[in-house]
Amino acid sequence: MNGLSAQPADGVILMPADLCAALAADGQDEAALAGLAEALEAPLERMLEGA
Repeated sequence: MNGLSAQPADGVILMPADLCAALAADGQDEAALAGLAEALEAPLERMLEGA
């Protein structure tokens, strides 16, 4: 984001919360990010359920 990589909190897997934290640190509206986090979690859950 803005030329910088988003870093995963656990050092391995980049999760929706990591992206939202990076966007919030970049000054994005945290209320809007709550909806983004929810939208990103849905496909993640489907992927994990299929594993």
